[in-house]
Amino acid sequence: MKDRCGRVVTKLTNFHVTPLFDEPLLLRRLTPDGIPEVILATWSGGAHASNTYYVWALSKKPRCLLAYFKENVGDLLDFDVVHLGAAKTPQIRSWYDGFGHYEPDLPIVFRFERGRYQDETPRYRDLLDGLEDRAWRDLAHVQNIDERSLHLVALSHLRGNYHQVLNRLKRAVPPATYRWLKASDPLIRAILKQRYSRYRYPCAYDLRPVHLERMPGQVLAGRLEDSRPKIGH
Repeated sequence: MKDRCGRVVTKLTNFHVTPLFDEPLLLRRLTPDGIPEVILATWSGGAHASNTYYVWALSKKPRCLLAYFKENVGDLLDFDVVHLGAAKTPQIRSWYDGFGHYEPDLPIVFRFERGRYQDETPRYRDLLDGLEDRAWRDLAHVQNIDERSLHLVALSHLRGNYHQVLNRLKRAVPPATYRWLKASDPLIRAILKQRYSRYRYPCAYDLRPVHLERMPGQVLAGRLEDSRPKIGH
């Protein structure tokens, strides 16, 4: 990335702008200065823990406003610009997939304010409420009860109604699944905690490469998979 004088201000290393994506790079006006930002999708070459999205400001001193690391390969549909609520500037919405094969499709919403992006997912209650309603409906019609119930527990921590959801699940799922959910709750909380560690902002304005540490989400998700109740399969 170069500034307007042609000077290199930062480099991306160990990442590729992948040809798997139809649009690996987009220009969108995301901040109030009226200058479009660059949204860049990169891929490190693996099947999992491979995708990182960057948002670059093209102001007088270009800088990385947001670097968001996802577990699984996706595309820019996983990182879309939306207008939620009455915010003056658009938000960025993505989907957290740190639960591995369970894929609870938990949203994460970034909002730009005072020169930086913030994760403000819990404030968008309509979005979270709609996902919970859909998960309860799915629970009554699907065979993979453990996955849907895990989705509900994860959502409950974002919505702040964990105990109400757990009490309802006690009546809705087999006893083995209920015991698994209760025993796995510390692990579920640990995975959710990582969603707030998967991005950083703003990146430094200098010549040093931008690096993101790999999060051990797959290790934690693997523990959930190993302890999964062997029912309904």
